[in-house]
Amino acid sequence: MKEARKAYDGFYNRKLKRVIGFAFAISLLILALPLYVIISLSILIDDGFPIFYRPLRGGYKGRNFIAGKFGTIGINKEWRLKCA
Repeated sequence: MKEARKAYDGFYNRKLKRVIGFAFAISLLILALPLYVIISLSILIDDGFPIFYRPLRGGYKGRNFIAGKFGTIGINKEWRLKCA
């Protein structure tokens, strides 16, 4: 017995869903951009460079990737906290 196709399974509906999702993601990125700039400037003023922390992480099937994070801990901040 054949399974009934749903109305949203069509080629154009999948493309439309992808375009809407992409547009939503880009609009959220544009809205969050001022927040990213403020965070970057506050890290730069407080700790200096580097602004981003790029640790190497293990991924799917053992493939490594670089995860980008804001460097909020700072350089030697743990050591400075112990000495204070």
